Amino acid sequence: RSNMLPKHQTDLIQLLEYICPDQLFVELIQEELDQGIPDYPAEMVAAYQWANRKAIEVRGFDVRTEELYNSKISPKQIERLSQSLMDTFAKISWQQANQKENLKFHETFVAEALDVKKLKKRQAMMLKRIKKQMLKAGKVLILTGVGHLNFLQANLSQAKLPFRENQKQQVT
Repeated sequence: RSNMLPKHQTDLIQLLEYICPDQLFVELIQEELDQGIPDYPAEMVAAYQWANRKAIEVRGFDVRTEELYNSKISPKQIERLSQSLMDTFAKISWQQANQKENLKFHETFVAEALDVKKLKKRQAMMLKRIKKQMLKAGKVLILTGVGHLNFLQANLSQAKLPFRENQKQQVT
């Protein structure tokens, strides 16, 4: 699992402060959050804690699903692909990771290591959870890993991706 913090924690908190959403969704499982903060990527936990400190409504939108790995390849191959992806993302900033040209590394990982049908089912469940709980008015921020950016952009018509080349100035 990639861990963007603590190296970039200041950047993340500054971005959250700048956007100042009325509601924040983080890629965490709400039911697990309700029982205490589980072992998740540090950036999701930091954003969740920031929102709680600021009294901003924060919800986890991830869902528990069956194993997503491709059963047609060995666990060793999956581990190799996963490590290759992590090594690639370790060389670039989290802002760069959000740009379309860098998503090709993740797309290759998905195509080879994951069961795409199961991934699509998970994403549909995540989207349903977001839409059900999303504020009708105000600024909503969805903090997710790079693997769901294209999906969310395609399914949330007003989504803005501030680190994409053509949307850099559209943060607010």
